[in-house]
Amino acid sequence: MMPTLLFVIYTIHLAVFSYLGVRHREVVYGILVATFVLLLAAHALRTFAPTLQIGSVAAFWPPRVASWIFAATGLVLLVRRYLKRRAAR
Repeated sequence: MMPTLLFVIYTIHLAVFSYLGVRHREVVYGILVATFVLLLAAHALRTFAPTLQIGSVAAFWPPRVASWIFAATGLVLLVRRYLKRRAAR
């Protein structure tokens, strides 16, 4: 149940942020799309190939760590944009 639910949640987020990215053409949405693509990849690797290794590291770790980096970057950009808009008022 949980793996399917996570796939659905990640896919919905990916679709919404893709739509917003096309509509608004802002970098932050591209970063958020990349985050959810990486999360889907990590989750798929962990669910369907849990024993797959890259060297001595489980194959799902690199996309997971990359998704954390992209998520942090996206959040920083969103907060920065919010603060700019608030200061312009």
